[in-house]
Amino acid sequence: MSYHFLTLTFILMLATITSVFSYKAFDSILPKNQLKQWRNSWYAVTLIVFLAGNFWLFIIACGLYLIYISRREENVFALYFALLLAIPPIDKVIPAIGLDHLFSMNYPRLLSLTLLFPLFLSLRAKPDRIPFLSTGPDKFVACIVTLTFLLSLRGTTVSDAIRYGMSGFLDVFLPYYTASRVVKNLDQLKVIMVAFIVGCLITASIGIFEYRSSWLLYNTLDNSLGVDWAFGGYLGRGFDIRAISSTGQPIVLGYVIMIALGFYLYVSTLINSKIIKLVGYAFIGLGLFVTLSRGPWVGAIAAIIVFLATGTNVSRKFIIFIVAATLTIPILQAVPGGNKVLDILPFIGTSEQFNVDYRDRLLDSSIKVIAKHPFFGVFNSTKEPEMQDLVQGDGIIDIVNAYVGLALGQGLTGLFLFVGFFLLVLSKTYKAMKRLPKKSEAHLCGSSLIASLVGVLVIIYGVSTIGVIPILYWSLAGLMLSYARFTKTDTINALVNFKDNDHQILHNEDYPTTIVRK
Repeated sequence: MSYHFLTLTFILMLATITSVFSYKAFDSILPKNQLKQWRNSWYAVTLIVFLAGNFWLFIIACGLYLIYISRREENVFALYFALLLAIPPIDKVIPAIGLDHLFSMNYPRLLSLTLLFPLFLSLRAKPDRIPFLSTGPDKFVACIVTLTFLLSLRGTTVSDAIRYGMSGFLDVFLPYYTASRVVKNLDQLKVIMVAFIVGCLITASIGIFEYRSSWLLYNTLDNSLGVDWAFGGYLGRGFDIRAISSTGQPIVLGYVIMIALGFYLYVSTLINSKIIKLVGYAFIGLGLFVTLSRGPWVGAIAAIIVFLATGTNVSRKFIIFIVAATLTIPILQAVPGGNKVLDILPFIGTSEQFNVDYRDRLLDSSIKVIAKHPFFGVFNSTKEPEMQDLVQGDGIIDIVNAYVGLALGQGLTGLFLFVGFFLLVLSKTYKAMKRLPKKSEAHLCGSSLIASLVGVLVIIYGVSTIGVIPILYWSLAGLMLSYARFTKTDTINALVNFKDNDHQILHNEDYPTTIVRK
């Protein structure tokens, strides 16, 4: 028990140090006392989970606290983002009379029930609500959730299918719906993005400590709650322990920090102190590194490239980026331990080449299975004979590719809906951003959102939909649609009183307000 409380002490200490930095970086950007409220809420849920000693006691106590604190929070979705990474997504099934169980409960789903579901009800009750299915992305989401539910009926009972439906409601629909409706202006979106960055900075600082100490601070939390969790164990790469913090897997930690990087590319421009700004990048960069996960590194590079390409002074920034990237290799070769870093870099290093080979074999075998079941996939693809040479030592087949996993389980139909949805979101966000002046804050925010989603779509090529991965990409897509909506309104409002004898205002579907010469 003393060991358990020792880890809690270190977690609170690291969170406090990171909170001091957050105050210096973001306090002037946020409403008064906002950071203090998030910090206190983060402390509270962390103390509850470490002191509970029982999973259901934690769920009840934490749920009651979240309901209480949400009533004092003006931007509930920001609170959701600030707390999402505070506790590992340790899960346990809810027992039910007459059924095997209801569905698996975990901390992110508790947040959905206590924060997002009441927010969903309040948004639906507003007179200016945007009805679901009134937009193209809404229709894609409805088709995705419905298809997932219907295809789950193939190999399970009706009660199992209901569980799939409940999971879709909590993990897909609620994050998407609330994010796509709740944001009304840039200030609200800015607060939400900062909230996620603040939570990720704490998570990153814990990960950096784990890497340096070879000590995973959340490793024994599942045992203290009386749960046998499949994630959260020690994983190495080379001679180093890979950090996981509260995310359960190194690649998930890299994934969430990459999104924080995408947000920070915009938010950092609002920080006056160059030193504070660079310290923030150092936190995020080190947090990415200590995961030793190559997929998030590639995703981060993709995000930076997209952000530069959609911003101002593109040529000059790309030259600086290319020069910095070119100098990285000789610098790493010269510094102590640099060759170890080079050995795990994607496309350059040779460490754990078997992981790369496994992904290639997974793709080859999966294509054969998809060719047999092209339209709607197969319920349990791991039982297919073409997949048996992928069985690992622990008897499982790890589908480490979200796109492949989707095509195997739902066929090309499911893959088309999934990819089509995100392409539509990117298109709408890009069109909205292009209507704005390139040097405006709103344009920079749009570049940041697009960069983040592109990074996400790159990363999930090398990881399955575990942990908070799907929750975050549905939330991110929803925020981008809110951005596209309120920037359209802002543009129209700004031009309502536009008067010039040499111009006229035209309206069309893609660009609702466009100025052209007569």
